[in-house]
Amino acid sequence: MPKITPDQVRILQHLLHEEPFQRLQEELKMHEGALRDDLRQLVAFGYIHSRAEDASTSKPFEFDTDFIQKFHYRATAKGLAVSKLAR
Repeated sequence: MPKITPDQVRILQHLLHEEPFQRLQEELKMHEGALRDDLRQLVAFGYIHSRAEDASTSKPFEFDTDFIQKFHYRATAKGLAVSKLAR
């Protein structure tokens, strides 16, 4: 199991419901670059799920780390379990 940082634990605990990048940044009061890096890692670990801002299309999309602000995020069951263990 990958080791996660205290900020990543905070992010996971905040993502019980789907949240857009901007709201996460405002509510967690994190610098954009730090939040972006943490979200990339959490997606790679399978701890959060990302969804394109415009999900009106049923076409599959690829997570684009260059435009991470255009996605919404929600913790996965695996991510929530890890955040509870990290407390």
